[in-house]
Amino acid sequence: MTRLNPIIKRDIEVRSRGFTLPVIMTAVNVVLFTIGFLGSFGVVSEMRQTWIADYRPMLDIYMTVVLTEFVLILLICPVYTASAISGERETGTFDLLLTTRLTPANIVTEKLISACISVGAIIISCLPAMLLPLIFGGVSVQSAIGLMLLFLPEAFLVLSIGMLASSAGRSVVRSTVICYAVVVGLITIPVLLPVLTRPFMVEQGNRISYLIAADPLLPVFAAVTRQAGRPGAVRMLFSMMGLVPDDAFTEHIILISVMVQLALSFALILIAVINITPRRKSRKFAFDIKN
Repeated sequence: MTRLNPIIKRDIEVRSRGFTLPVIMTAVNVVLFTIGFLGSFGVVSEMRQTWIADYRPMLDIYMTVVLTEFVLILLICPVYTASAISGERETGTFDLLLTTRLTPANIVTEKLISACISVGAIIISCLPAMLLPLIFGGVSVQSAIGLMLLFLPEAFLVLSIGMLASSAGRSVVRSTVICYAVVVGLITIPVLLPVLTRPFMVEQGNRISYLIAADPLLPVFAAVTRQAGRPGAVRMLFSMMGLVPDDAFTEHIILISVMVQLALSFALILIAVINITPRRKSRKFAFDIKN
C-alpha cells in the first residue's frame, strides 16, 4: 500500500486546492434537487386538489432522479481519467514518473484509485437528493443505498475507459474525445446491433442480444425499475426491440451485467498498463552494444 501513496496523495491535494470537485458536486446536486423538489411539489399539489393519495408518481420521480444522476456520473467520469496519463505527457512529467520506482501498473492503479475516490465522493453526496422523492415511502433507505452502490462498478468501467484513452492519446483533448466516443458506443452498440441483426436471426431469438450485458445503463435501469414496482420493464424493453432472451438471463441480468463489466474494466486497465510500458527492444539493443 505504500507504493500507492505518492500519486494518490498528490492528486487528492491538487483537487482539494481546486474548485472542480466542489463545483461538480454542487451542480449535480442542484440538478437533482430541482427535479426532486419540482416533481414532489407537483404530486403533493395534485393530491390536495383531488384528495386521492397516489404515491406511484413519487416513484416515477425517484426513477427520474436516479437515472439522471447516473447519466451525469457517466458524463463526469472521463473528466478524471481522460487526462491522467495524457496530461502528464503534455506537461512533460510522464517520463519523470517512469524513472521513479513506480511501475506502469502502479501509475495506472494510483491514477485510477484517486479518480475513484473523487467520483465516489460525488455519488455519496447525491444520496439526499435520491431520498427526497421517498418522503412518502415506497422504497427503503437500504434499497436506495444499495442502488447507489451499484453506480460504483458502472463508474469504474467508464473510468477504466478513460484511463485507456489517456494511455493511448497524446493530448488531453484527444483522450477526452476518444473516451466519450467509446462510452457512447458502449451504450448504443449493444442495443443497436441486436436490433439491426434481428431480421437475420431465427425465431427462437437473437443471441447477439446478450451483448446488452455490457451496456452500463442496463443494471441501473433494471434495479431502479424493480424498486419502483415495475419488474417487467426490462422484459418489455427487450420485447420492444424484438428480442427474446431466456428467462435466466433477464432474471439475473443485474449480476450478469456487473460481472461482465468488471471483467471488461480489468481488461481495459491491463491494456492501459501495456500501452505505457516502455518497449523492451531498446533495452535489449543497449545491452548488446554494451557487451
